[in-house]
Amino acid sequence: MGETTAEFDDHLYTIPEAIEALRIGSSHFYKLMQTQVIRPLRLGSRTLIPRREISRLIREATGR
Repeated sequence: MGETTAEFDDHLYTIPEAIEALRIGSSHFYKLMQTQVIRPLRLGSRTLIPRREISRLIREATGR
């Protein structure tokens, strides 16, 4: 029988780390989350931001 493995190579940022990575203010960041421009993950009581969300937002903002 074959085994199925899923690769998960996506760093998860805390909210303060994501704010620092994006170099934006916390109010702007929370507005982006509220309007679902940034889609966070909820793990229990923790809110984490996948690296792919940070990368996607930067790509969309820079047009790359």
